[in-house]
Amino acid sequence: MQNAKKTGILHLLKDRNIDEIKITLIHLYYTIKIELWEAISVMNKLYKLSVIVIVVLIASCTSSPSSIKNELNPKRELLSLDKAIDSAVAAVEAKVAGGTEIVVYEITASNNKIGNYMGDNLNDRFAQSGKLKPLARKSALNVVLKEQELQMLGIVTDKSAVEVGNLLSAKVVITGTFDCCAGFSQLRIRVVDAQKSALLFAYDVHISNSDTVLAGIITSFGVTLINEETLAHLTRGRDFYARGRTYSEELNNAIREFGQAIVLAPDFADAYFNRGNAYYKDKDYDHAIVDYTDAIKIDPKYADAYNNRGNAYADKKDYDRAIADYTQTIKLNPNRAITYNNRASVYHKKKDYDRAIADFNQIIKLDPRVDTYNNRGLVYLDKGDYDRAIADFNQIIKLFDPKYYRVGGDNMGGREYYYTIYNYGHSKGKPNESIAIAYNNRANAYYKKKDYDRAIKDFNEAIKMSRGFVYVHYLEMKKYGWGDSYYSRTLMNNTNYVNAGKGLEMAKQAKAAKK
Repeated sequence: MQNAKKTGILHLLKDRNIDEIKITLIHLYYTIKIELWEAISVMNKLYKLSVIVIVVLIASCTSSPSSIKNELNPKRELLSLDKAIDSAVAAVEAKVAGGTEIVVYEITASNNKIGNYMGDNLNDRFAQSGKLKPLARKSALNVVLKEQELQMLGIVTDKSAVEVGNLLSAKVVITGTFDCCAGFSQLRIRVVDAQKSALLFAYDVHISNSDTVLAGIITSFGVTLINEETLAHLTRGRDFYARGRTYSEELNNAIREFGQAIVLAPDFADAYFNRGNAYYKDKDYDHAIVDYTDAIKIDPKYADAYNNRGNAYADKKDYDRAIADYTQTIKLNPNRAITYNNRASVYHKKKDYDRAIADFNQIIKLDPRVDTYNNRGLVYLDKGDYDRAIADFNQIIKLFDPKYYRVGGDNMGGREYYYTIYNYGHSKGKPNESIAIAYNNRANAYYKKKDYDRAIKDFNEAIKMSRGFVYVHYLEMKKYGWGDSYYSRTLMNNTNYVNAGKGLEMAKQAKAAKK
């Protein structure tokens, strides 16, 4: 049987050039991986062995710089910046159904302004084409709430892209990277189906550095140019990182690829930064801190590296060092709300409530988002300033116009549900849980004030809103074959729903005892 498999592989490779061999091996890799995942409980050891074998085979075919170049762009066609953007848009439109709501979330580049420029241009071209429905990008980015307690900067993972899509009710989320080589620049996008939680495809296009606009960008921002082999390792590392989970083989592969990029370009800060992110995602905070520190040594103005090193220190509960890094990030980029949020979160943990409130005040000046009012309200709540906490939660509730609520019954026992609407910015008409959280938090403030009647009323409202939020997502998932049990299971795992239920019982008991 083993000999038959070897013969099969040799037959596939016979009389083919190096590019076809690589394509065949990569296809074989993913085919084997998919099949093995389906039987992973039985074939786990074989899976790990096959990954090693395939990676070795691919590496052997990509050992020379020329073969790596062809893998990235077999045709070696260099386009103008305009044509490259059009090419990326056309690639998405060819694979995504017309009329689909999409969001161009984040294009990561060595300079954030370059990334924003590429993202805005992609979004504008989608809007001009009219085949798909891109969400207004600036508003969409403002609406994105915290993915985790401390916000990371860098490559967006496929999992995070799905969360963004679900939050914004966009069916497809586009992320990507932009890098400059000595001979060309590369725009690479990842197109993620948020509803199916799956990567649709990745696409890269090469741009001539002689393009007038691109040449101006490179000159203006002092972009570091890397060689093509380094770019190849970065590209593979980022792909592994984007789909990798904590403690996964993908993250190990990402760390290895970024390490190869560092060997080839030891003075390239982004390579250390990317590997630091992979270590951080793998919860290896010490190695992450080392890599972020190396990135900062190379580029002392690398604000993102300071921010992410601050996150690593915060997760190690080294709050003073975390605050120092966030403060340095703010000095380098005083208008970035994310870092104020990260520092405020650490101040809150240290019970330094006044400094936390001051940072949230600054965020509201820069970027008045719902989650900021909620977070500041929670600080006021912990500080014992219940009236100010209630005022912040009121601010969130006011952003939701009750006339947009749609109340009705479902087909699962007649339970009432609310189609909760986030009436703020571009997302009017989109389901969002912020209002349910606000009612729950305001109820807790009323409970602390011993105003049990108002607490009971708000806890009940929070329960209804949480049911509605879960139910709307259930309706979406039902399209893909999920059964009625999905609703019940998801509802019982909804933190806000569970906490509101517990709070309601406590408020009722406290009211009864008061009598």
